[in-house]
Amino acid sequence: MSVGNVYILINEAMPGYVKVGKTGGSVTDRMKALDSTGVPLPFECFYAAKVNDMNFVESQLHDAFQDLRVRDRREFFELDPARVAAALKLAEVEDVTPRDDVVDTPDDQKALDSARNNAVASTWR
Repeated sequence: MSVGNVYILINEAMPGYVKVGKTGGSVTDRMKALDSTGVPLPFECFYAAKVNDMNFVESQLHDAFQDLRVRDRREFFELDPARVAAALKLAEVEDVTPRDDVVDTPDDQKALDSARNNAVASTWR
């Protein structure tokens, strides 16, 4: 068994998609690493849990939502993140969801806040 964290990430630049992944380190560090991969906005953590066997739990979540997977070799799914969180909670040892935004610069925070405000405004139209 490999104790670690399984996370559910969302991104304002990719509405409707969630990323389901795992890390042996901190979820915050993983989010920072993903932010350097060319995504337009930082990821937000919808939910993350420490689990006893991160490889097994991640694999089971991927299998459970396979029909909603965007591409076979990517960890992105087109579904409500609350559905994945409900399944992940069954294996949770501890909730490790970061409660604050994970950004490196004030400019990153400004871009994320702007995207959130635009998303809220577009739902009112």
